[in-house]
Amino acid sequence: FELNRKAAKKIQIMGITPSVEHPPLPYVQKLDLNRYMGKWYEIQSLPNKHQAGCKQTVATYSLKSDNSVEVLNECIKDGKKNEVKGKAWPADDSGSGRLKVQFFAPFKGDYW
Repeated sequence: FELNRKAAKKIQIMGITPSVEHPPLPYVQKLDLNRYMGKWYEIQSLPNKHQAGCKQTVATYSLKSDNSVEVLNECIKDGKKNEVKGKAWPADDSGSGRLKVQFFAPFKGDYW
């Protein structure tokens, strides 16, 4: 649809943008959670407000008895160790690499 300039400017000021449809992202079809566990060192990432200023970022994944995953994200920020703990679990029963993740209740997100 087409907006006139005045309406488009109002939308821009309010911080609202029309949604754009994107094709679904590819993901691992079969994930062996045991192989995924352990310490992962970040080589590069997209900028995000939660990791602004972080260096030496590491994620450690630990499988729990209920088949969920404990997530520990750590980095060095302003010379101090910074960490956040979360939980991940399969998004569905397909065994795919699609996980849900939660760092702060009640907020959950897709992790694929």
